Amino acid sequence: MGFFDRFKSKPIDLNEQFPVHPDDLDLIKGNAESQFKLGLMYIRGEGKSKDYENGIKYCLKAAKQGHVKAQYVLGSVYSNTFQNYKEAINWYSKAAAQGNAEAQAKLDFLTL
Repeated sequence: MGFFDRFKSKPIDLNEQFPVHPDDLDLIKGNAESQFKLGLMYIRGEGKSKDYENGIKYCLKAAKQGHVKAQYVLGSVYSNTFQNYKEAINWYSKAAAQGNAEAQAKLDFLTL
């Protein structure tokens, strides 16, 4: 082992220390569209590690503000990933009530 090797530390994983990257903090404060996009990035693993827990967290923030796409995505995640059809129906119903035809089709299928 060389002299400087003993001073090396393991790399810091910011995703491990911060559930949201510090650059994302301003985006999510009350802005439903930004919350939805950040949640979708976590769910898809785009630019971040795939993380359903944080993805759902930020999509929920947007969905509770009436963001129809967030409501639809929550329905899809609960239905397809977790097979929690009760929650899927809940979120598809909210999106369908706002006129989302895809959500209505999914809802029709789940409630046959």
